[in-house]
Amino acid sequence: MFGRKKINENVKPILVYKYRGGGDEIFERDLTSIEKNFFWASSIKDLNDPCEGIVTDNSFANQSRLLNKISGKEFNEPLSRVNEALQRILSDEKMGVYSLSKCYDDELLWAHYANSHQGFCIEYDLETLLKSFHRDRIFSFSIDYRDKPYDISVSDIATKSNELIKKKIGLKSKRWKYEKEYRVVTDFWGKHSYNYKAVRAIYFGLRMNEESKKDVMNRLKGRGVKYFQMRLSPKSYQFYKEQVDDLNGLELNYLQCIPDYIVKGNRIGFKIIEKQYFRLRKKGNIKIEIDSSISIMELKEFGEYIQEHLFQEANIVGVFYYVKNQKDKDMAWATSHYKNQEVKAWINEYVEIS
Repeated sequence: MFGRKKINENVKPILVYKYRGGGDEIFERDLTSIEKNFFWASSIKDLNDPCEGIVTDNSFANQSRLLNKISGKEFNEPLSRVNEALQRILSDEKMGVYSLSKCYDDELLWAHYANSHQGFCIEYDLETLLKSFHRDRIFSFSIDYRDKPYDISVSDIATKSNELIKKKIGLKSKRWKYEKEYRVVTDFWGKHSYNYKAVRAIYFGLRMNEESKKDVMNRLKGRGVKYFQMRLSPKSYQFYKEQVDDLNGLELNYLQCIPDYIVKGNRIGFKIIEKQYFRLRKKGNIKIEIDSSISIMELKEFGEYIQEHLFQEANIVGVFYYVKNQKDKDMAWATSHYKNQEVKAWINEYVEIS
């Protein structure tokens, strides 16, 4: 079709992985984050490597002194402001870090981050994950492994901001090289909602119990997620994956049908017409078309469901509903508003349904 870019279906997606722990409390926390479509970006000081964020600025300091001698007083003040800006970036503790790996079958990663195989591993489509965010508010890169911290120079100040951030938080000691780490760095630590389609598969650890596996499948049903059981090759240290069937079948209905607990078993479909989220204001708006009208109480519960699954970190969410066959297409049939954990809903009596 004219004007539409042809998609190369042979291009393989870039996959990254997150190992998650077992144990009742940790398991519930991690499964809830997948169910509600968000990840937690840790602050730099909370990462498990105490050497995170270490850089030196000896080159910058020496070059600054030399430039001061050459250029005189008129250059001293601008250079001082550049130095202050650099120090703010290097000392910024607001940034969040979501650490991933490029492999799903490393024995040490399973032991260290998945509670000795009692946990599981999430497979993400990296492109889909990153497209959930504004490009100028998120950075991503592979970790480089070196013997010494990076030394910042004047030339680094002229680079793009993602390069400077990579030099601050994208280097680790060579002892960590086995992790094959890939990082998503956000402008603030905490919850970050993403497109649920970014989760492609779940890998179950060798020692993960059967009840936990069933719980994962039941709470992620209808999404098209694939499941794999990790296996150990006989008489070796090599792991391999074996696909297992989804207990709930292959029907895709997540975010396409109002949940049964809200409409008491009635099957009412819906589709998202438009969705906006303003991260800095933590405010979201969404337009939804539903197959048939529902009650105010059901609207309130559905509005809460939408907030929890699509706007996890938002303080304010406005949901505008349109009924499939309503006569007035320009006015919402009903709305629900979420503000600081409180949901209010109302129906527009002036919109006619055919």
